Amino acid sequence: MQPESVQIAGMVLQTFPDGRVLIEVQQDLAIGEMVQFNSVSGQASHKKVISLIETAEGHRVYRANSGGRVVLRPGTPLSPGDWIEKIYKAGCLRIEAVINPEDICFLNGIMEGYSDMAVLRTLDSSVGLVELLASPDFEKEIHEILLSLQKEMHLEIKAIVHGETSIFL
Repeated sequence: MQPESVQIAGMVLQTFPDGRVLIEVQQDLAIGEMVQFNSVSGQASHKKVISLIETAEGHRVYRANSGGRVVLRPGTPLSPGDWIEKIYKAGCLRIEAVINPEDICFLNGIMEGYSDMAVLRTLDSSVGLVELLASPDFEKEIHEILLSLQKEMHLEIKAIVHGETSIFL
């Protein structure tokens, strides 16, 4: 499945021989989204799907917010399964939890409300098994959100995974 919409990600500041591009972000973007790179004269060159986002400090992230500078690696379109696998391999933070099945949409709305700090993925809707995928840079904030939510709803954290390191609770 190929993303249909194209967005202007930002101003290209530098290109690298390996295909990476340093940009000043003008519009929020995320891995898996389609971007179009334009030449200095404004002519459209090619459309690509973002396969990597790195901060100026070299940290891999899932999202980039407007106003910052990031390095993008455009790639070929990915299937949803390949996209999730790429996020796993990028060293993301994964939190598995069990919530009441009727609260799945609520939790998804909470995560969206925090500027998609984490992406909620339903693993088994019949038992409320969900997975949160996020940049490790947001671990403290996500932990605080989940602690707060535990006061309002049933939320049992089953595992925390940092890249290849798992902590089962």
